[in-house]
Amino acid sequence: MLKWVFLFGSFFVLFFGWPQAVEARWQDFTPLIILCFVYVLLFTTFFAYGLNAFALQRVAPVTVSAYIYLQPLIAAFIALLLGQETLTVPKILSAVLIFMGVYLVSRESPRIPA
Repeated sequence: MLKWVFLFGSFFVLFFGWPQAVEARWQDFTPLIILCFVYVLLFTTFFAYGLNAFALQRVAPVTVSAYIYLQPLIAAFIALLLGQETLTVPKILSAVLIFMGVYLVSRESPRIPA
């Protein structure tokens, strides 16, 4: 399933991102910038999705979805601890919505009579 999502999504990325890709000054990219780009591409995208697929084969989908939805919350918390972010009302509301969503998908769904 993910290969189809990435395949069809790549068409949209190319369509909307092509003008910026052409305008980028690629010659100004330092080796560090290229290394950071490759890191983000491989570890935070490719391996993350691969590990999610791996996890789906071993634990319940609810568990995997809980981890996926909690990732931005954990990242925001770390950024707050490091002083790179400030706590605002929209961020608090977003966290509450994430917890509500995780709760809603993790509770047992009611059975619909046939």
